[in-house]
Amino acid sequence: MIHTFSEIAPLQSILMHRPGAEIENLVPHLLSEFLYEDIPYLASAQKEHDAFARTLKDQGVEVFYIETLVEEAITADNRTGLIDAYLQVSNIRNQETLALLKNYLQAFPVNRLVQTMISGILIKEIYPDASIDLQSFHEDDPFIIYPMPNLMYQRDPMVTLGKGAIIANLSSNIRAKEALLPTFVFAEHPSFKGVKEHIYFDGTNDFSFEGGDLLVLNDETVIIGISKRTHPIAIEQLSMKLLKHSDFKKVLALKIPRNRAFMHLDTILTQVDHYSFLYHKSVFDLTHVFSFTMKQETLEVHEFKQPIQHVLENELQHSVKMIQCGGDDIISSAREQWNDGANSLAIAPGKVIMYSAIKIPMMP
Repeated sequence: MIHTFSEIAPLQSILMHRPGAEIENLVPHLLSEFLYEDIPYLASAQKEHDAFARTLKDQGVEVFYIETLVEEAITADNRTGLIDAYLQVSNIRNQETLALLKNYLQAFPVNRLVQTMISGILIKEIYPDASIDLQSFHEDDPFIIYPMPNLMYQRDPMVTLGKGAIIANLSSNIRAKEALLPTFVFAEHPSFKGVKEHIYFDGTNDFSFEGGDLLVLNDETVIIGISKRTHPIAIEQLSMKLLKHSDFKKVLALKIPRNRAFMHLDTILTQVDHYSFLYHKSVFDLTHVFSFTMKQETLEVHEFKQPIQHVLENELQHSVKMIQCGGDDIISSAREQWNDGANSLAIAPGKVIMYSAIKIPMMP
């Protein structure tokens, strides 16, 4: 059962993805489209992931894996539907290619099917007899279906809140397939039978929304970042449904810079205790806020200018402590922002998991 009314309440369970073959399928010319700066070393990524998962388990958190849930949800009756949906979201339109891909995927056992969907499909796997000379013209782009190298960031394609969830409409078309997996789990997995009725945003919207822009402030208020990846109309549409069909009473939308360094709200502001927030110093420059409330079945929208600290204090009815990421050091602050240093995970009030700090020795 989903019950998410706080970012700091003791964490009972978490959804993750262990990096796999999709990382090995990253190619240099696609790095920017997949929002990567470099190609990660898979062995290191898996080692870091395993340490993170082990830390969570040691703290009593139950760890679920999206790939395992998908596998558990696949049956003889829904398998073809999943494959069809996967090919549709992958923009495969040619009937010959569709038939080849369907036959290719249908032949796999369940675990291989899910792993292939995640790691992508090469042209040569579907057209093995194509001319070698012709294929060489596309050696820099060998995929017929691209991999999902961002799947480890499970907060992007899906976020839980209240008694339900939001399925993201990811801003990058190349990442759209990621939202298919939680959509399938909520529709087909026996452990999530009741969640389908509480999907507040289903990923089929025309305007983008990503989970990293949402902060559940308390049991009545949600804060969402208007960002490069989350469109204001998506926030308005989500607010309408959320305020009508959940226990939340208010949605606040905070306008943040539309650039790479500020990709999501959670890269510049996260809650770490009842009245404490980790932030990047640029947060204090953000004062453009919209308030969404419901009055007699009508969505009311109010625009105002107020520093984010005052917004937080007004909603919590309490003074708040703002902890600056990188401290007062200009260089450290900028580096920490680039590395998403403010993107922490509170597993209980005041108990926070963060990226490990590495001290670089100074030259003599």
